[in-house]
Amino acid sequence: MKVEHILDLLSKLDKNDEVFCLLYLREEANDYAEQNEIPEPNDEEWSQIVHHMNTDDGIYEEASGSFVWALEKMIDKREKTK
Repeated sequence: MKVEHILDLLSKLDKNDEVFCLLYLREEANDYAEQNEIPEPNDEEWSQIVHHMNTDDGIYEEASGSFVWALEKMIDKREKTK
């Protein structure tokens, strides 16, 4: 995702709104490369990594499952306090 798109989304929110966002920066890939003594990803490789992360259904399934779990936990807690 281009940063421009993220900034557009964020600009529509109140500065005090709370959101969850999973964000990986290129620096993290570079740090991983350095720690593992391999070359940093070049521009093309980084674009491929970003594309993979944006289109990997497994990531979204896991995130969605965790989101639903958190909602259900909140509902259960709310019902117990009634």
